[in-house]
Amino acid sequence: MKYNFTPEKVLALSIILFSAFLNNSCYPGGADNVQDLDVVATANNPNYNFANASTYVLPPRIVKITGEDPKPEDTLSGPSVQTILNQIKTNMTSYGYTEVKPGGAAPDLIVQSYIARTTVIGAYYPFWWDYWGWYPWGSWGYPWGGGWYPVGLPVVYSYTIGDLIITISDPKAEDIPNKHIGSVWLGSIKGVDNGTTSNTSRAVAGIDQAFVQSPYLKTN
Repeated sequence: MKYNFTPEKVLALSIILFSAFLNNSCYPGGADNVQDLDVVATANNPNYNFANASTYVLPPRIVKITGEDPKPEDTLSGPSVQTILNQIKTNMTSYGYTEVKPGGAAPDLIVQSYIARTTVIGAYYPFWWDYWGWYPWGSWGYPWGGGWYPVGLPVVYSYTIGDLIITISDPKAEDIPNKHIGSVWLGSIKGVDNGTTSNTSRAVAGIDQAFVQSPYLKTN
């Protein structure tokens, strides 16, 4: 399912994610397994032309959304995380984008991934503003002080524990004084980090689905 959002319009993704409960109605007596509960939600800024972008950067860790003030150690790494990040890269490459490495040219887009470690309801962009990426892009002359860059979503919505969230932002659209983040796309894969052995494969499948239902991301 797909929804559009603009910076002026509040998008309640809790409505999208609530459809997980509607999906349950397809299974008399309940879902047969946890995969039956998978929900992939995507949203985009319809005013952004992805054909004008060709490069992106993807931090090498997944940020944990804990509900507390974020710290540098609030990130995830390891083989399963790398599998997830590699799948994002695979889809970005298939859609015509080239990854930018540190020390190279400034990217057209910033891709960031998160895992919800708490239930988040009614979060808006000042909350997300504090969830920083961990690459030193200051050498490119961008205005985020101290070599950090802000990432997040200027929308209202709901996440629950275990959701994988992916955002794509335009660094040229950042508004530092007003804590506005130039998000142009987001994807949410529900409940992939639930402690089961299938979470990584479900995350990979969800990432693929998020891109499949977002053909406007293609730049080639």
